[in-house]
Amino acid sequence: MKPWLQLFRVPNLFTVPGDPLAGFLLASAGALVFGPGTAFVLIASLLFYGFGLVLNDLMDFGEDLYERPKRPLPSYAINKKTAALTIRFLAIIALFLCWIAGPHTFLCGCILLLAIIAYNCGLKKIRIIGAINMGACRGLNVLLGATLAPAITTPALIAAALIAAYIAGVTMLARRETENPAIPPLIGKLIRALILIQAVFCAIAGGMAGWISAAILALALWPLSRIVGKRFYSS
Repeated sequence: MKPWLQLFRVPNLFTVPGDPLAGFLLASAGALVFGPGTAFVLIASLLFYGFGLVLNDLMDFGEDLYERPKRPLPSYAINKKTAALTIRFLAIIALFLCWIAGPHTFLCGCILLLAIIAYNCGLKKIRIIGAINMGACRGLNVLLGATLAPAITTPALIAAALIAAYIAGVTMLARRETENPAIPPLIGKLIRALILIQAVFCAIAGGMAGWISAAILALALWPLSRIVGKRFYSS
């Protein structure tokens, strides 16, 4: 079980649901009612993120054999074929959940999946474009939630753009993680800080739903991510 938890960067998973949640609240002006589609999108968001993480390690297998030999795949704690089969299921289920949520959500999910694949299968090797691509994946994750509302509002678009820019910057720093042992822990802290940013956006959305969501993110998910981060790496 531990190798799988490491492969999926467990501390980072706590940072994922806040993206579509903030997008939905900002686009719906803090709507109080959460329908089944909201749950589907939150789960799909986690599945897309897990897909990207495992695909990243599969594509970096040769490099990790030398630079990160203790990770699950290069250490052979997890079989490559098993990992490849796993991400296929993750992608199929995520798209299915988006399809149930609605046509606009499904379209956004397809674009997000393509952006994740583009990043891991080539664009990440291009310094600036790769960072922008990674940021775009997070921005699309925000919009995934916004598609549940009648229309994607300006506040939702602004939140998506700001989170995309933030993650692009973190991605640029992550390129140097093998150069300095202090960088990986810093990356973990920066990624966890995203939860607080999401909480701010939820609070800005207003309404009881916005404030409750902000409280859950800041007072529950952020501390949990920090605790779990002491046992599992985040970068």
